[in-house]
Amino acid sequence: MANGYDPAAFDIVREEYRERDDRRDPREDFDPRDIRDFLPERERDRPDPRDEPPSPTEQRQEEVVRAALEIITNDDSVMLDQELVGMINDPKVRMTRDGEMTRRTGRDVIRRSRQFSRGNLIPNFAVPRTKRKAKNTAYRRAYKKAFKAIKPSQMTKKGTWKKGGFKRAVQASHKAARKATKK
Repeated sequence: MANGYDPAAFDIVREEYRERDDRRDPREDFDPRDIRDFLPERERDRPDPRDEPPSPTEQRQEEVVRAALEIITNDDSVMLDQELVGMINDPKVRMTRDGEMTRRTGRDVIRRSRQFSRGNLIPNFAVPRTKRKAKNTAYRRAYKKAFKAIKPSQMTKKGTWKKGGFKRAVQASHKAARKATKK
């Protein structure tokens, strides 16, 4: 026994833990999927969402993580101390392309959201959409022809409309167009 260390006492403690591991809880062996045997048929036939294959995005993430773990595990030159492990597991720490470790602040999150970017603050003065041109129907053609014929009789010598002349020209043109398209 050197400096208060008794190897025999250590073996006894280890045996106690081994016995405790042998007495496992039977509920650990239970798979929730086994409960399907007790469900009604319509629910038993329904596919389990856990059985579905991962989406392409999830597959890509798994591949990236697997590749990174492979590099860290297989490369003997990579040594991680507690500080690096803490930085890796901290969701607020990011590594720039330069290899510099930075901590994301609330301001960085807001900047990345582009919520207050110039494009979102200044209104977009895009060219407004032009209205679709109306279809030139038979009635429109008849109205146009009648209006051109009636217009000179409702104008003054100066080239302005007589009092109530525009209204009379429109009414007369509609009447003529209705007659022309009734045929």
